[in-house]
Amino acid sequence: MDRGDYAKAKALAEQALEAAPMNARALRILGSVASDAGDGPRAAALMTTAERMSRRDLRSQLWLLDWRTRQGQYQAAVKNADALLRNEGKLGVGIYPLLNRIAEAPEGRKALLQALVRQPSWRPAFLDALAANGEITAAQTIFSRLAQTTDGVTTAEISVLVRRLFAMQRYDEAAAVWRRLSPPAVVKSGVGLVNGGFEDLESAVPFTWEEASSETTLVEFTAPPDRAGNPALHILHDGFDGGTLLLQTTVLPPGAYVFTGVMMSDSPLAKDYIQWRISCAEGGVVLATGGFAYDRRWTKFELPFESPPGCGAQRIQLLALPEERRIRVEAWYDDVSIQPARRATTEGRK
Repeated sequence: MDRGDYAKAKALAEQALEAAPMNARALRILGSVASDAGDGPRAAALMTTAERMSRRDLRSQLWLLDWRTRQGQYQAAVKNADALLRNEGKLGVGIYPLLNRIAEAPEGRKALLQALVRQPSWRPAFLDALAANGEITAAQTIFSRLAQTTDGVTTAEISVLVRRLFAMQRYDEAAAVWRRLSPPAVVKSGVGLVNGGFEDLESAVPFTWEEASSETTLVEFTAPPDRAGNPALHILHDGFDGGTLLLQTTVLPPGAYVFTGVMMSDSPLAKDYIQWRISCAEGGVVLATGGFAYDRRWTKFELPFESPPGCGAQRIQLLALPEERRIRVEAWYDDVSIQPARRATTEGRK
C-alpha cells in the first residue's frame, strides 16, 4: 500500500470502530497499519485486543504468534499456536518453523512441553517437523523430556529423530538417542540386534526389523509348527524373484563379531536361494555373506565378520537371490544376535 491507501484503510477502520467498538476486524486492520508503520508496541496492543474480541480471527493470531516469538514471549506465543492449530491444522506448514525457533530457547522449550504433554491434535505433526527440521540439540531435549512423562513418546516419533541423525552420519548419537527414548523392554530385547527373537515388539526405525513381503514372498513373525506360542521368522519364497526380505541397522564399534542364530528348513536348496548379508551402511562394503546348510530340525548357524574403522553402522539383511526357475523355498529363523567374537566362541565351547 502507498500512504494514501494506508490512510484510507485507517480511516475506514476507525469509522467501523465508532459504529461497533467490538469489531475485531477493524482493530486488526489498525494493528496492521501500525505494524507497517514500524510501531510494533501499538500494533501488538491492537492485535491483542482484536484477539480477545474474536478467537477465530486467524490473521491477528498469526501476527501475534510471530511478534511474541520474536519478543521472547513464549508462553503467549505457544497459546497462539495452539489455538491456530486446533482450529486450522493445515496452517502447520507455516507455524511449525516458528515453534521450532521457540524450541531453541530454554523458556520456549518449557512452554512447548507444557502444551505437548496435553496431547494436542497437532503434536504428532509438530514433533515430526521438529525432529526433521528443528535445531537438533533442542529437538533431542524436548524428546527426552517427553519420554519422562506418563505418555512418553511413540515409536513413530522416535523414528523421525533417529533417522535424521543417521542421515547426518551421527550413528553413535542416533543409537544413544534410541536407547534413551525407547522402553526398557525394547532396549533389552537383543545384543547387537534388536528383537532377535522376532517378538511382537515395536522399535524405532532403523533399530528394528523392516520386512519386505511381496506377492511372491511371505515374510512374517509367527510361531513355527513345533513351538506354539514362541514366534520366529518365517520365510516362504518362490525362488524366482530377488531382493531384501528383512533388514535391520545396528551400530557396532570396530572389532570382530559373530552373527548367530538357529534355523530350520525342509528345502534342500534354501542355502542357494536365501542368504544373510552384513555390510557397512555407508558405502555398502560387504563384511560377510552366508547361506547355510539346512535341516528339518533347529540348527545353530554362525557368520563371523569384522567391522573396520570407518564403518559406523552396519546393515543386517536377509536376501532372496534371483534364479531362473521358480521353486518353493521355506525357512525359519530364531534367536539371532550379534556377539563379540571371543564371547561367542567362549559360549560355543560351554
